[in-house]
Amino acid sequence: MDYNLCTQEKCQITNNTLINSLAISNGCIIRIQDSKNIYVSDLITINTTAETANTLQINTSVNITIRNIKSLNSQGNGAAIYLNGGSDYDIQNITAINSIDKALKFYQIQNSLIQDVYIQKSLPLSTYGTCMEMVLSSKIQFNNFTSDQNYGNRQLIYIVTSENIYFSNSLFSNNQVDDSASGVYIADSNYIYFENITYFQNYAQNQAPALYISSVNTLSLINILFENNYSAFENGSTFIYGSKKIKIHNITCYNNLAYSKGGSIYIDSSLEIDIYDINIEFSQTERDGGGIFFYNSINIQIIKGILKNNKSVNKEGGALTIDSCQQIYIENLNFYDNSSKKGGSVAISNSYYTHINNIKISSSQSQSIGGGIYLREIYHFIFNNIQVYNCESVQGGGGIYMTQAQDGEIYGVKIYQNISFMGNGGGIFMSDECDNIQFEKVDIYGNQIYSGGFGGGVYSSFNQYIMFSELQISENQGAEYGGGVYIEKQKKLVFQNSIIQEHQYSQKNDLKEGGGMYIEQLQYYIQTNVTFIQNKVENCGGSQKFQNVSDIIIKNSLYIQNSVQKQGYEKYDLEGGSFSIMGTKNILVENSQFLDNFAYKQGGAISIIDTQDLIIKDCSFENNQVYYVKNMSNYSKKAGYIFTLGGGIYIQQVDINLQLNMKIKNSVFKQHQASSGGAIMILLQPQTDSNFEFQDLHFQNNIADIGPSIRFLGDQKQYFQNILSNKQDYNLVLEQEKGILEQQEIFYSFYKNEYLLSSSSYQFQLCSKGLYLQKGGQNYCNICSAGAVCEGGYTPIYPKKQYWRSDLDSYNFIECENNYEACLGNDTCKEGYKGPLCEQCDIVNGYNSNGNDCDECSTKLYVSFKFSLISFAILVLIGYQMTGIKKKIEKILLSKTIFNLWDIPIKNSTILSGILKIFIMHCQIIYLIANFNVDVPQINQVLQVLDQRELLDYILCSCICFMLTLQPGLLQSSLLYASCRKIDDILYSSADLNIKCDETVYLKTVFPCTILSIFILSLVFPVFCGILE
Repeated sequence: MDYNLCTQEKCQITNNTLINSLAISNGCIIRIQDSKNIYVSDLITINTTAETANTLQINTSVNITIRNIKSLNSQGNGAAIYLNGGSDYDIQNITAINSIDKALKFYQIQNSLIQDVYIQKSLPLSTYGTCMEMVLSSKIQFNNFTSDQNYGNRQLIYIVTSENIYFSNSLFSNNQVDDSASGVYIADSNYIYFENITYFQNYAQNQAPALYISSVNTLSLINILFENNYSAFENGSTFIYGSKKIKIHNITCYNNLAYSKGGSIYIDSSLEIDIYDINIEFSQTERDGGGIFFYNSINIQIIKGILKNNKSVNKEGGALTIDSCQQIYIENLNFYDNSSKKGGSVAISNSYYTHINNIKISSSQSQSIGGGIYLREIYHFIFNNIQVYNCESVQGGGGIYMTQAQDGEIYGVKIYQNISFMGNGGGIFMSDECDNIQFEKVDIYGNQIYSGGFGGGVYSSFNQYIMFSELQISENQGAEYGGGVYIEKQKKLVFQNSIIQEHQYSQKNDLKEGGGMYIEQLQYYIQTNVTFIQNKVENCGGSQKFQNVSDIIIKNSLYIQNSVQKQGYEKYDLEGGSFSIMGTKNILVENSQFLDNFAYKQGGAISIIDTQDLIIKDCSFENNQVYYVKNMSNYSKKAGYIFTLGGGIYIQQVDINLQLNMKIKNSVFKQHQASSGGAIMILLQPQTDSNFEFQDLHFQNNIADIGPSIRFLGDQKQYFQNILSNKQDYNLVLEQEKGILEQQEIFYSFYKNEYLLSSSSYQFQLCSKGLYLQKGGQNYCNICSAGAVCEGGYTPIYPKKQYWRSDLDSYNFIECENNYEACLGNDTCKEGYKGPLCEQCDIVNGYNSNGNDCDECSTKLYVSFKFSLISFAILVLIGYQMTGIKKKIEKILLSKTIFNLWDIPIKNSTILSGILKIFIMHCQIIYLIANFNVDVPQINQVLQVLDQRELLDYILCSCICFMLTLQPGLLQSSLLYASCRKIDDILYSSADLNIKCDETVYLKTVFPCTILSIFILSLVFPVFCGILE
């Protein structure tokens, strides 16, 4: 039925049915042309076929109302409705099932409402628009539009060159196309609106199974659900290309899948994109953009959303990928449990002006790099208030991976508890010409790498200028080098107002060097107001290790309880409790404090090797140490003794071509300890040119074997002699400094048993057991002397058993030939013995001579008894002499008379008979024995006095007899006191080895008295006795 130019006020066409109809061209039930005010309802076509319209065709009409149209198993270009021109259509309750070609077709219609549309199981005949085709239309509103189980070659719903198209409360499900857009395709249109739409389980062989938007100006997607859509190639649900003013609010994408370019949404070459409250879950792509992918677009704003459990299998961005875009703003997004090859949750590449604020990324994984975020060639970006935690990467950047990035500000960011399994940078990885990147108020803690690589918290390599300000870097683990930060091959690095703490070597954390920071091959390093606390490494640089850094400036920094703890030091450097520097040209350390730091071998606070210009000023060093047992006996410092260097500072020049200019000014060194150089140890090479300026230094309570304040080994020892001799000129304070082996506070030479490792170096080692060196600094140690024990190390050479030496510095060991048992060795005499060769008795401690032995003195009671007994014996002896003199004289005279009578014949005989001589000798002996009677005088005989003269003669005679008894012994003692005995080139008095012959007491007292005694006993007394006789 044709209605042409129907302009009645109200025309109604109802209840028409067409079954099993075939038309060559237009074969619809109703065709309306150039009409208005028509009401059409209840039209049904079943099994009909037409070239164009099948059920209802309306051309250039106005104000047309259409209700209850059904097209079942019909074929045509608009099997249910074909509208060609016109406006103000009110269409409701349209059903098209099993349509072939196009179910609905709209061309150049305007200002129309189409609602309650149900299209199911349509099949294609043409290439596009199997469900609906709309061209050159405007102001069209679709409400409650359902497209289900339809199949087409491409674009089931096809809308082009239209504007003001509005879809609401609609469902697109279970549709399938061989090419793209099994849901809706819109191109070259303006003002397109979708609201309350569900795209469920649609499939496209090529791309965009749910929604395909191309070249649309002003697109709005509000409250949209994309679920279980699948593209065998690109765009798991939605593709937006070449469009602008895109508004996407309250979007949920769930379980969408594509091979590449966005598991759910792909936006390409578009402008002004506003996304708010987006939720993307379980979306997946084999390549880029597991959730949503932006490419070559400008002015992107994403605010509020959750992206979780999304995955990019082999490419970048598990949840969000942005490539070649500009002016990006992202805020209030939560990412978790996403995964990809690069950038577990987020990947941004080749983009400009990116601002990301207040996002969280957690529990994301990367098969390669960037467990949370992957950034490549990103320029002019700001990251603010970002948290990246519990993310994992295999090859680097457990939290963030950044490469070729420039002009970035990362502010208020927390990177924590991320893991890199086989690469570097547990928290952050930066490489390849990153420049002008500023980190401020960033917390990086608890990150970990498992491969033993570099940078537990941050890794930066081949970059230009990086600045870290107000950072908290702590408790990152797993790195062998740079527990907190690792920087290499970079131009400039600035660290300020930051804290780096608690990166510690353990059995599970093999942190070798640079506990807080490891920096290598850098041009400029500037550090201001940075605190390093309780960083601990195995080998070198408790808090920092610098290797080949051209210029280092450290100001206003604090180092507390950092340490190098590995033992078995002979295999390792074990230096720099606070920091270790090697191969740096210029170093400035100013207004900094070093407290309680420790290194096992050298440089308890600082170790510096090979520098040119070193300035340390306005610094405080306190209680920094290297390994040293301060209460160890010198005799325990044997071969194998761990000698350590520089409790506070250790400085060494290996390269003799480098001139060392060193200034240490206005600094304090307290309570340091080391074997050599308690506070400072300086070790240069022969012929090293150097200049020193030490001024306003305070050393207090430092302890060392040698050089408690400073030990210097080099050619410029004269300077250190001067500052020691002229301390006031240098304002040098040495207070309570303690040298164990050498008391001199500043020591500038070698000590005993120190031998050079080579003639071209002042590095030294200690003699082994069985060797010694009397004067240190030689090339070889000497074989131990006979009679000595050489334990090696710093243990002094000492006599073995049965040997003695004059003092502890003597190397002449003398055998104790008179009393072996008294010489116990080790400069020790047996108890009760002392003095040279241990031959004297220790009278002070209660020992006295008993023949060759020294026995302990008896008790006072015994001594009193003995004295009384001896005194009584002397009195008896004197009484005996007084009373027995006469009888002895008589017997002697009688003996001489008889002897002379018997001797006359012998004297006159010319031949002496041996038998006669023997006979006379026997007779003499018999005579003497027969008359040898001891007459003990009676007391009355002793006390009897005849007269005064007889008494005086009696007393004089008794004294002479008593002196005759003592004279030989006294003379012998005097001769012994006068004679000297040479022991180890020292002359001692033979009678008393406590007296040295060159001492004043001997020369002015002992010797004159003994000469006088000898003169009296040997000359005066005999002459006197002769006169009396």
